[in-house]
Formats: sequence, structure tokens, C-alpha cells
Amino acid sequence: MAKAVLNKRLLTILLATSVRAFAAEPAQLHLDVYTSSAHGYAVTSTLVYGDKELLLIDPQFLLSEAREVVARIKATGRTLTTVYTTHAHPDHFLGVAAILEAFPSARYVALPQVRERMVTAWPARRNFWFPTYGDDLPSEQAILPETLATPELQLEGQHLPITGEQTGLDGQGNSFVHIPSLRAVVTGDIVFNSHLRPPADTGPLYETLARIAALDPLIVVAGHQAQGASSDASVLQFIPTYIDEFRATRQRVASPEALIAAMKARFPGLGREDALEQAATQAFAPPAAAAPAR
Repeated sequence: MAKAVLNKRLLTILLATSVRAFAAEPAQLHLDVYTSSAHGYAVTSTLVYGDKELLLIDPQFLLSEAREVVARIKATGRTLTTVYTTHAHPDHFLGVAAILEAFPSARYVALPQVRERMVTAWPARRNFWFPTYGDDLPSEQAILPETLATPELQLEGQHLPITGEQTGLDGQGNSFVHIPSLRAVVTGDIVFNSHLRPPADTGPLYETLARIAALDPLIVVAGHQAQGASSDASVLQFIPTYIDEFRATRQRVASPEALIAAMKARFPGLGREDALEQAATQAFAPPAAAAPAR
């Protein structure tokens, strides 16, 4: 009797082991970064795909460049299942109109706070930019994402956690997506691999960068970069180096023009020269007048 029970238990263990051995392994994921032209603010869109499916993080700004992303998606032979917007800035969401036109069955998703901001940001920012870009922008009728009940994306059995409400180089309300199997983090406007506008208070930014660094990534995709730029973790060290150099140079030079020239010489080939120009102008702006006592 005891032998029969033992044999039954052994058979159960062997069957369970066999099931685990033959269970499908999670798909190997791949990552491809599209970077727009300087005309479109050198914004990135990230394609993450497995054997059959693909998700897109940040669907571009201009319709013409979003259509280039469409072509790149089609070239993979995968099915676009999900489009995710990291934050409510127009250069990271207006292009979704072209993406969903090409892939109407794809889900468009964002964190609840991002969707809430897009309700007003879509028409306001679209109308602000329309005199510049005209028909390369969608209509002012907002295409709003579905809100994620859980802060994560899923792709072919893999879970991609999202960390929201982070402070980055372009302000608050950002999010980043972690792709553990690739040791990759897609950062939206938390990270610029380009010229940038140093914040007055770097504390919150550096706290966010520390959270990303704690994930030990090999790949860090910036929200903005020059075409052809690498997407590696060295950008996490580049940012404080750039900010320190900007501040030190500001003390040595006498004009915005000199500051711009010095930073271009120190960091050649970077994108977003417009951000450097804005930062240099602000650095030499007179202090704001104190508000009168009430």
C-alpha cells in the first residue's frame, strides 16, 4: 500500500516536472527606437516587440513622422496591440491620430493622471502649435487613452512595470517603463540625451534618476535625442555632468551667445539646440521683480 502511494506521488511529481519543462518560455523581446527630425523636436518613439505582438511607447508629435513609425511597425511583421503615452506633452501624444488610423484595433492607454491632463492639453497645445505645423497636426478633437487599472504594460506574457508621477527634465507628471528582460527603461521626458534646460532645483530630478539607476539598466531610452544617438545607461551620468558644466560656464561668460557657443563646443553633436538657447536666455534674464507687499 505504502509503495503504491509512493509511486503515485512520484508519478505526480514527474508529470508536473514534464509540464514545466515543456511550458512555453516567454518570448524574447526586442527594442527599436525611432527619433524624429529636429523639426519635430527630436522626440523618440520606442517599439517593443516579441514573436507576434508589438507595443509602442510615445506615438510622436507630427503626423508625418508618426506615419514613419507606422511603416517601421509594419516592417516588423508584428501586430500592434498597445500604444502608451508616458506623459501629457503634445510631442508625445498628438501623433497617435496617425497610429490609430493605421492600426484601429490597437489599445491606446495611459496612467489616469496623464489622461486627465490630456483632456485640456490636447486642444490647447494643438491649437498653440497649429500656426507652425498646420495640417501636420491632428484636429483639436482629443483622442483620449483608456486608463490603466494597474500601472504596467503586458507583452507576450511579460509584465512591464510603470512608475508614474515622476519629476524629470521637462517637469512633473512623467512616467517610465521598465522592461526587465531587456534591462531597459523607457523614460519619456525624464531624460534628455541632448541639450537640455537645467532645473533650478535638481533634487527631485536626481531622485528620479536614482530610481532608474537602481533598476541596473543597460538601455535607457531618452524622450529626446539626436538621430543616431545611442540609448545606453551612460545618459544617467551625462545629465548631471551637463548641468554642472552649464552652471560653471554661466559663471565664466558674459552673454547667452557665449554660453551657447561654449556648451556646443563642450558637447558637440547633441540635438535640441532650441533647449540650450532657451536655457541660456533664461540664465541671463534679470531676476523677476518682487511682488509688492500686500
